[in-house]
Amino acid sequence: MIGIALGFVGVMIIFFAGNTTDVNFEYAFVGIIIIATISYAISANTVNRYLKGIPPLIISIVSFVIIGPPLLIYLLSTDFISQVTIHPHGLRSLLALMTLSLIGTFMANILFFKLIQITDAIFSTSVAFLIPIVALAWGFIDGETIGFYHFVSLILILIGVFLIKYIKPK
Repeated sequence: MIGIALGFVGVMIIFFAGNTTDVNFEYAFVGIIIIATISYAISANTVNRYLKGIPPLIISIVSFVIIGPPLLIYLLSTDFISQVTIHPHGLRSLLALMTLSLIGTFMANILFFKLIQITDAIFSTSVAFLIPIVALAWGFIDGETIGFYHFVSLILILIGVFLIKYIKPK
């Protein structure tokens, strides 16, 4: 519980402290991040517990097939197609997005599911602990101002993760 609390405090500091820019931040998007994190945990634990014997390629194909039709219905109900064809870079952007989705996400899913099957859900999701560090580095490279509170938040999150992962309750 202490690890979860420390990680949560670290995340809250990132979201709410030091926001001195003129950027309009939609705090509702924090909920989307929380939902994504919970979904990530459910996925890893489901694959680890119920899908150990199923090839990762099949799990990835089924995942994409399940999400494909609702996404296609949604896209066809908007002006997406007309916008893609009207915008001068629309088709090129769509091709880049499809490439990223099929090669990047699909291949990453296969590797992720394989990693879960040969190790466990906790170990395989530990790569996500690098995300805050990489995000901080990209922000710095992109010219964002990195404040002291960013480092404090990062340390709190990583200590929280350490406590959750490595300190076993008595």
